[in-house]
Amino acid sequence: MLRRVSMVRRSLLLLTLIVFALAATPGFARTQLVLEDGSDSLNLGDYAEYLEETGPTLELADVVDSPNWKAPADASLGFTPRKHGIWFRIRLVDGSSVRDWILEFSYPLLDRIEAYQPDASGAMQRISAGRLLPFAAREIQDRTINIRLNPGKSGSYSYFRIQTESSFQAEARIYQRKTLLERYRTDTLVYGFYFGILFIMALYNFALFVSIRDPNYFLYSGYVAIFLVYQIWHLGYGFQYVVPNEPLLYKQSYYALLGLAVLSAITFSAKFLNLKEVHRLLFYVIVGATAIVVTGAMLGAFVYYPLATKFVPPLAGILFFLTLVASVICIRRGYKPARYYLLAWGAFLTLAILFVLGVRGIIPFEGFVKHGMQVGSVLEVLMLSFALGYRYSLLQKQKEDAQREIAESKSRLLESVFRFVPKEFLRCLGKDSLEGIQLGDAVQRDMTVLFSDIRSFTTISEGMTPTENFQFLNALYRRICPLIREHHGFIDKYIGDGIMALFPENPRDAVTTAIEMNQLLRIYNDQRLKQGYAPIRIGIGIHSGKLILGTIGEAQRMEGTVISDAVNLASRMESLTKHYGAVLLVTESTLQNVSANDFMRRTLDRVRVKGKQEQVSIVEILDCESPEIRDLKLTTLADFESAIKAYNAQDFETAAQSFGRVLEQNPNDLTARIYLTRLDHLRRLGVPEGWDGIETLTIK
Repeated sequence: MLRRVSMVRRSLLLLTLIVFALAATPGFARTQLVLEDGSDSLNLGDYAEYLEETGPTLELADVVDSPNWKAPADASLGFTPRKHGIWFRIRLVDGSSVRDWILEFSYPLLDRIEAYQPDASGAMQRISAGRLLPFAAREIQDRTINIRLNPGKSGSYSYFRIQTESSFQAEARIYQRKTLLERYRTDTLVYGFYFGILFIMALYNFALFVSIRDPNYFLYSGYVAIFLVYQIWHLGYGFQYVVPNEPLLYKQSYYALLGLAVLSAITFSAKFLNLKEVHRLLFYVIVGATAIVVTGAMLGAFVYYPLATKFVPPLAGILFFLTLVASVICIRRGYKPARYYLLAWGAFLTLAILFVLGVRGIIPFEGFVKHGMQVGSVLEVLMLSFALGYRYSLLQKQKEDAQREIAESKSRLLESVFRFVPKEFLRCLGKDSLEGIQLGDAVQRDMTVLFSDIRSFTTISEGMTPTENFQFLNALYRRICPLIREHHGFIDKYIGDGIMALFPENPRDAVTTAIEMNQLLRIYNDQRLKQGYAPIRIGIGIHSGKLILGTIGEAQRMEGTVISDAVNLASRMESLTKHYGAVLLVTESTLQNVSANDFMRRTLDRVRVKGKQEQVSIVEILDCESPEIRDLKLTTLADFESAIKAYNAQDFETAAQSFGRVLEQNPNDLTARIYLTRLDHLRRLGVPEGWDGIETLTIK
């Protein structure tokens, strides 16, 4: 008896263990799903079993008693694209007071779903849904695919067959209707906000393109706009609101939009990264890969759909990975905006990969993974917009730097040009810049002309090499020419060892410049003497009058010049300094408006220069002489002026006596010797008829 009781106990214990073991197995756990009032939503994948078709389409009768049902490895019911359909079954037990339960397939791209549910008598009722049916045929009008559940006979199986050529993501949940409606409202707000961000960014970047005409903004706004439409299609809103009566068009246009999105994204990327210039080989590789992806998307959309579902997503992933490689290359080459591009696309591709893995059933398709495309695209759009802004600010800075460099270069160029064409020459012509100068431009003005020349330069230069000649002249001009600018004059031209300068304002400026030039030259000569070089002497002639400034030459070669008798006369004055033994000679007319007390002077002669009929009174400025010679000429100034007066009055005896007294005190007064020579000539040959004391010179 006790033995029998023990055996019963052992049997009960074994039975209990078996029950618990069965309860722990998937098949046992999935035998029924109890719909209870406290359950707002239930995941179908936690309770369903599935059966794959491996050949011809199975009918319901074929699958009901099949022994091949098994639990899915992933509760999200994700599978790779396949040619044949998949069946799911679930045993529903209605234990709730609510009679409004809805099964939602959240992935809107499923082609067709056939639902078989038992009624109260156990007979199967069939309901069809999916994107290959017109939207109006849906029992519940929503972007996702919804089937109203009818548990019918409690404990009976409901069967669902899914057939689709797209990525197979049958993630499904059972909701009470009120819970689903609340979720719909939340989705509407979330996706509305998401679409709004994309739309605003597309519009914003297009407005920037219109404003600043940077093609990168146009390409980016086009990409965002196309991606926005693609997302509207991907999430089912395109079918619901755009083409509800064209299910085939909705299906075909999905991958067509994907191809356009890829094309616009890569076009923008190549332009943004300057890829063709940065890495030409990688650029052509990406162009070729883009052509393959876009062609595959279009062929898949309109010719053979599985081609797009199987090959386009992985190829697109590889393509965008190549753009990341390109951005890394750009970063390494110092292109700073590429850093933000890498962050933007890196974030998007990471989340997109998670999304694809979820769609393929490799990882759970829920939460962050389920919305990876949306979250990633928002991050990408915002960061790329920032990258564009940064790029534009960088380009603006580079542009400003370039413009500043151009301006500085232009300024340096103008300064260089003004070394050849004086600014003052332009001002005299009434021009602001060289661009305004035209051949034949000319103006007439009263000016003072100064000619300066180095005495015995030929003799000096014979002892120097050509390089030393230029170094000698430049060393001299470097010292004396700034004096001309300091006194409001400018150098019109260098004539070998001579200078021609113009003074537009006051003749006094020219005379003062000549005096200071000689003072500076005396200091320079002291340095030369210490170095064993001979001193330098110069002669200066000054005359004021009307001048014509203008441009001469021809269209391809012209220069500024001055044409006037005043120029010729100033040149004659410089030449006469050698004849009279003076340093600075000025025409008397030039000094008309200069105070007699401003400079020490003496009138030397009245002459007619070669080629001229008008008489010219020549004045010597004694301030230019060395102190010793100046003092001698000032000491003899009274006798000199008395002699000149007697000479002009034909009192030749008195004139000769006065010039003699000048030479007694200053034997080197060359002008006094010239007059004595003239007097001797007049005494010997007599005074010509009509003689007026004006000497006609034959020298230049």
